[in-house]
Amino acid sequence: MLFASRSYDKVTRSLLMVLSSVAFISCSAAPKSGDGGRQYISSCSDSDLNSKSVLYFGPSNQIGPGSVWIRLGTNGGYQPQWRMEDLGVDTSVVAAGHSFQCSITATSQLTADAGLSVLSKVTTVSADLKADFSRAKSIQVSSTEAAWDTLVAGPWAARIDGLKNAMIRADVQGKNRLVLSRALKLSNYKAVLDFDTAVKPEIKAKYAGKVLSRADVGEVGAQLTASWSRDDKLELTAKGDIYVAGEFAQLQDGKVAVGRGAAIIENLGDKDTQPYHAK
Repeated sequence: MLFASRSYDKVTRSLLMVLSSVAFISCSAAPKSGDGGRQYISSCSDSDLNSKSVLYFGPSNQIGPGSVWIRLGTNGGYQPQWRMEDLGVDTSVVAAGHSFQCSITATSQLTADAGLSVLSKVTTVSADLKADFSRAKSIQVSSTEAAWDTLVAGPWAARIDGLKNAMIRADVQGKNRLVLSRALKLSNYKAVLDFDTAVKPEIKAKYAGKVLSRADVGEVGAQLTASWSRDDKLELTAKGDIYVAGEFAQLQDGKVAVGRGAAIIENLGDKDTQPYHAK
């Protein structure tokens, strides 16, 4: 009986080791999307944001999952048509992604244009603000965390069907429409701009303590609060979370694949953008 018990224990231990290995492999596997096993982009590195499927559009409070765009030509080019607020998009139709740390200072898309990097590429910015921010000689950006938020397609389509504004509903259900189905969200975004000593007094006088309105940053730009730091630099802090980049799904009669996410457009082609215009 003792020999049988020891044999049983040995077999049990071996089986547990096998099961543990299987569990480890299962838990370690990279998550897959529901569209043919495509692996989702899950970070914010240059390689991620320069992916053929990702469009970088710059800091925005209004362009995010569920916003509707058009493709400008057969080879690409993109323009937002309807903001999240136009369509009544809220957290009930967006699945929050798992948060992660993002060293955005090392991400060239977020810093490439120095002071202009805080301005969205798909908005019409005040000429005066643009001229002032273009004078910045350097920029440092930060956020406390990042996440890839995903549109929940079924509830979003129901929201579109229920829009009281028939003109918006008809446009979304028209041809050549895309929906931003995933977007990179940054929390507590802050940009620190440094200027040459000669222009610092002018910049400080114009922007210290100023809240940049839509008249400054455009209809879809990130709403920013400006302050002057102790080390003589302009600090810009975003109001709430912002989105900076995303992936698209094609719309058919205003519908995308039912469920969380949709078939991502793998190659966007020409990533040129045109600014949003309020309807």
